[in-house]
Amino acid sequence: MFCKNCGTQVADGTPFCPSCGAPLNADAQQPVQNQWQGQPAPQQNQLQMNWYKFLIYFALWASAVSYVITGILLLTGGIYSGLASLVYAYYPALKIVNILFGIIFLALAAFSVYVALQLKGFKKGAPKLLMYLYIAALAVAILYAILNLIIVGSLSGLSTIIIEIIVSIVMIILNKIYFDKRKHLFVN
Repeated sequence: MFCKNCGTQVADGTPFCPSCGAPLNADAQQPVQNQWQGQPAPQQNQLQMNWYKFLIYFALWASAVSYVITGILLLTGGIYSGLASLVYAYYPALKIVNILFGIIFLALAAFSVYVALQLKGFKKGAPKLLMYLYIAALAVAILYAILNLIIVGSLSGLSTIIIEIIVSIVMIILNKIYFDKRKHLFVN
């Protein structure tokens, strides 16, 4: 079937249009005629879904690729640009931490793909999974920075970690607000 509001093709039985948020079933509120102009009044509950589309078609997939690259670099020592054996000789505990976090980043990549698929399918609880992903990525970044500080004893890269923490917190808050307004769409 097609959305009567924006023309997007949707699966039969879908209660709301994934593109514009308009109700699709017959019981849904019909547009009220504007008594002055004879035109349908705009629906009050139409929601823009551009951020949702950006998340499911680009952002989460780009995050997954980034996590895979980071995981591989950590597992192989590639983050040290060919100096891994020297760094690990001086800081042997760092190798264990990097291997552990390499695996964690690969798991984050898989979780990112899973969240994208759940959001795309309008699965119940999918927005919560997105919040869990952001929180997990934030926790991993903080823990990795702390362990590096303990092992190496240097605060190099601290500004990058602080920026990552701030961005993560902002993303958590904004996505929470965004998806709370659209929770009625995630019913599958």
